[in-house]
Amino acid sequence: AGGTSFDYRMAMISVDNAVELAIKTYLQLPKRVRGKEGPSRKQFDERSRSFPDLLDLLEEFASDKLDGVSLGDVESYHRLRNALYHDGNGVTVDPVHVDGYLQVATILIKSLLGISVDGPGDPAPHSSLGLLVLKWGEFERLIRQMAGYHLPKTKHRSGPVLSTVDGL
Repeated sequence: AGGTSFDYRMAMISVDNAVELAIKTYLQLPKRVRGKEGPSRKQFDERSRSFPDLLDLLEEFASDKLDGVSLGDVESYHRLRNALYHDGNGVTVDPVHVDGYLQVATILIKSLLGISVDGPGDPAPHSSLGLLVLKWGEFERLIRQMAGYHLPKTKHRSGPVLSTVDGL
């Protein structure tokens, strides 16, 4: 809050870079660390050059780690970041979008890598959108946790969260 247009542009670019790096890092982790199969080196090399393809790879190998994260939103934020980065000084970004993407990044990094990027004294989300994103991620995580305890079939524990709610 209170930054300049340049500050928000740089923040959006930085958050997007962190998201892309977190995804690539997770997908390249050894099976022993990740706990399950991941893409082959060839698959990763071929599909990590394009951000949409990278998101497809993430969805294929980490769909169980995407609670509270809409890959469609991530792709939209990435496109906004590309416009900011490539289209020059005339393009600005609303601080609400920066905050929304920051909350998505926070959820994604914690889910994929187990790294909490928020610490004591860190500010809460700066916007209603940021707060919604953060709370929705928390909600989805709790729903999946409840499903793990109460549902015998694993099909209700993955996929759209509303299917999981129906299963409960």
